[in-house]
Amino acid sequence: MKGDWIAYGLSMSIVSLALSACGGSDGKDGADGINGTNGVNGTNSTIQTSVEAVGKNCSNGGIKIEVLQDGVVQESQTQYICNAAQGEQGIQGAAGQNALLNVLQEPAGENCINGGVKVENGLDTDSDGVLAEDEISETQYICNGRNGGSGETPAMASKIIFSKDTLTTDESGSIDTVTVKLAKKPTSLVFVPVWSSNESEATVHPDNLIFTPENWDEPQTLTVHGVADRVADGDVYYYIFSETISKDAELDGAHTILVGKNLAMTAAMAGVEYIDIPAGGFTLTHETGTYENGNEVQLLAFKLGKTPVTVAQFQKCVAQGVCSSDNYSVHYNNNDSLYCNYNRGDAWKNHPMNCVNWYGAKEYCEWIGGRLPTEEEWEYASTHNGTTHLNTTYPWGDDAPTHCVTAQYYDTTTHKFCQSNAAAPMLNDNYEGTSDVSLHSPTGDSPLGLVDMSGNVAEWTASSVGIHDYHVLKGGGWSYIEGGTLMLGDVLTVSGRRTSGGGGNVSGFRCAE
Repeated sequence: MKGDWIAYGLSMSIVSLALSACGGSDGKDGADGINGTNGVNGTNSTIQTSVEAVGKNCSNGGIKIEVLQDGVVQESQTQYICNAAQGEQGIQGAAGQNALLNVLQEPAGENCINGGVKVENGLDTDSDGVLAEDEISETQYICNGRNGGSGETPAMASKIIFSKDTLTTDESGSIDTVTVKLAKKPTSLVFVPVWSSNESEATVHPDNLIFTPENWDEPQTLTVHGVADRVADGDVYYYIFSETISKDAELDGAHTILVGKNLAMTAAMAGVEYIDIPAGGFTLTHETGTYENGNEVQLLAFKLGKTPVTVAQFQKCVAQGVCSSDNYSVHYNNNDSLYCNYNRGDAWKNHPMNCVNWYGAKEYCEWIGGRLPTEEEWEYASTHNGTTHLNTTYPWGDDAPTHCVTAQYYDTTTHKFCQSNAAAPMLNDNYEGTSDVSLHSPTGDSPLGLVDMSGNVAEWTASSVGIHDYHVLKGGGWSYIEGGTLMLGDVLTVSGRRTSGGGGNVSGFRCAE
């Protein structure tokens, strides 16, 4: 409410008296002045409100506001706040329709492989309280999960044809595909759900195929994705299952399997640790199959295994069916087999894998995504400190090897070898064999931390010597005996080299990448 405010006030006259003084005789006293009159008191203002009835002031009634001054209503200040006219009544809305649900059991079939629940919803348009078929607007299925497998392998069904029966994926997430079609024309739709038996290793897409009497012989593609889980589980078999569902009795329930295998293994998964070797050059100090003595060799950066490949690491490759038994120790029938580590028990698990030929070494390194180093790479890495190639005689420097301290080799004074495992028996001829790869570390390590680059096992390289199946071995081994004479000489030096076409108990390897 907005009102007018009126101000009331009083005025007073002020009388000034002027006095003058003369030099004459004293004058008479003047008469007393007249007292002024009191001012008028101000008025008090108040407001009062009351309901205003319907009438000329407010056609729909309202509120009357009056201003009072000292209790007297000031008519000129009266105001009204009137009610608005009453709105007309709105039109009544139509009655709403109820939403209804049907919840039904869904048998095993095309919609749910193992059965489940069917949920239908819609509006009850005829208001009879029943959701009729023509009132259903949406249908959903809540399906039961698949039953766990019994561990038995279902038989391959001849009624479904795969383009191949082996899938290969790997741990890096690679994919493989296979096409599927029916072997005969169906009399009705054939629904083929598919899934992987081990979804941590591989998944399959799409998860179902549908064949009709019109497209039954048109191949449809399944794509299998290897799962990049980076778990050190190696080659893991998995299966792609399918179970056909059809009203055609001859095709209903046929089981199939598609066998797959995660083939790829990484170095980390296999337990192989690499050390980075920087790019650079050095002068070769001996003759090789490619370069002559004194030639400058330039190399790109690469990685080299910290230790020789151990028995435990190699056994993973064999267990996965990748490393062929034709290429390692169990097939040696001569005296060498007495010192082959593969079947010597748990005490030898961390010994280098020996009695493995060049093909077996190459096979293993390729399995973990690597390769065998060249002779030049092996020698360059053995005395590199990360900045400079030091060109020392041995990985640890120029001091001669110390028995059981820097390297594993036969001591011509004591006629003994270092024994790294109490559980490993001393053989009758005093040839103990290899040592645990950690036995001489760090005293015998290279500047970059490469272990056993001298002694223990001589190591295969990718370099050949121009003779069929003969390749270069580097680093010396625990025993070199020819004609009854122990041949150490320069075999423990980083420049030392031997060539071989076999794979005796003194031969092992490490991988490069």
